[in-house]
Amino acid sequence: MNNRLSFAIITAVALITVMLGVGAISLAPSAPAQQPPGEALDSTLRLMLADHGITPLDPGPTPDPAKVELGKALYFDKLLSGNRDISCATCHLPLHGTGDGLPLSIGTGGFGEAPDRMRGAMRMLIARNAPDVFNRGSPEWHSMFWDGRVVGNYNDGFTHPHEFTQALPTGLDSVLAAQAMFPVTARAEMRGDPKDVDVFG
Repeated sequence: MNNRLSFAIITAVALITVMLGVGAISLAPSAPAQQPPGEALDSTLRLMLADHGITPLDPGPTPDPAKVELGKALYFDKLLSGNRDISCATCHLPLHGTGDGLPLSIGTGGFGEAPDRMRGAMRMLIARNAPDVFNRGSPEWHSMFWDGRVVGNYNDGFTHPHEFTQALPTGLDSVLAAQAMFPVTARAEMRGDPKDVDVFG
């Protein structure tokens, strides 16, 4: 057999083998589509929760987009603090479940972000930790803090801590809105010490 004939036979056999292989692959029944691992777990979890009657929190009315944008701007803005050095998000970090992971929070005059935030010289620790605020605007929440010192609802109004001497404004629509009034007025939290430069006097 000459080289040309040998090459032609080998090439033909190779092509036939490839075509049969491709045909076998395309004719074979396809495997059922598999869910990505996370989706399968989510589906299983949803079924288990439903079996036990666990339902999501009531989202309440759709928030006004303008209020959402204003809230976002204020939440991250240090201009609300007397010393311009701390925002709500300093102690209620979204990446830490809207808390700070510290047993006692560090207010104005501190350095860094939680959980590595450090107290400034001659500064006091806040006598409580930063509670999470995630979903606290939902209608199901009627109190804030472990001692329930901020409690109420839109119709009946809200109580407030004894150290807050001013009346709460009307029109607050959730216990979270009521709670948000206090840190900006508390000297150790956001307002600053009397010796500090305090734009609020």
